[in-house]
Amino acid sequence: MMKDDQEYSDLLAKWLKEDLSEEEQLRLEQSGNLDDLKIVIEDIATWSLPEIDIEQKLSTLKREHLQKRETRVVSLRVWMSIAASFLLLIGFYFGSEWLTGDRTIETALGEQIDHELPDGSLVKIDALSSISYASDWDNERKLKLTGRAFFDVSKGHVFTVKTSLGEVQVLGTEFEVAAIEERFEVSCFEGRVQVLAGDQSEILTVGEAINLEEGVLVRFTFQNTQPHWLKGFSQFENAPLSDVLTELKKYYEIEIHLPDKYINHQFSGRFPHNDLKLALRSIFDPLEISFTLTTENEMIFD
Repeated sequence: MMKDDQEYSDLLAKWLKEDLSEEEQLRLEQSGNLDDLKIVIEDIATWSLPEIDIEQKLSTLKREHLQKRETRVVSLRVWMSIAASFLLLIGFYFGSEWLTGDRTIETALGEQIDHELPDGSLVKIDALSSISYASDWDNERKLKLTGRAFFDVSKGHVFTVKTSLGEVQVLGTEFEVAAIEERFEVSCFEGRVQVLAGDQSEILTVGEAINLEEGVLVRFTFQNTQPHWLKGFSQFENAPLSDVLTELKKYYEIEIHLPDKYINHQFSGRFPHNDLKLALRSIFDPLEISFTLTTENEMIFD
């Protein structure tokens, strides 16, 4: 049973995002309200957009619902939730391409999501990142990525990962792609991947990586068997401090105004994703940079 309206709303939002645990799914089904919402969404799926008579649809939905459930009394809270869900779905149409044929998955600050593509391939999406692809996957095997993700591609399946700086073509492999601001980097953990950037093309095998430096693809090697961020930390080798702090702000809500005198500092090391104070000490103590963290999570440098 639901404890309160807020709990129901939270579970409903997670259900719409396909992010419910088995326990949460069971609780929502036992509440009896999930059936009502499914009726609404099934009806919405039959509509032809963008010409929508909202008032007529709401009237039809209510009438059909009452006909199907004559012996059941539907509470005002349920109807309000259904109406809110209806408006939310309409908002998806006007605010994204969700109802026009594309599927988009986005992550929030400090959030990571596992997502399965239509061909069974798995994508692990890092914080503050997004992927999108056409619902007609067999005819449009292209995925757009902003941010960072790790791909575990089903054997024999081919598709292309497109970013603003370059793209990756794959065939049954495990690899990571990072497309963050002006940074484009690809690492191959299994199989082979082809990296394209402008008129440049490179093929990577296990343990090889490549990044785009001033418009040129530069190869390098690595030892780890999976991306560090999947293990709960970020690691760097002679990285600009500004890049390290950009990464830090993907996992923590923090205000940082780095003084100009520290901009050219280089950092080698790691920081965890689950402890802000430890993360800050891991970064700034080796560089001998003093700071104070306020109660509002704002960094003040000495």
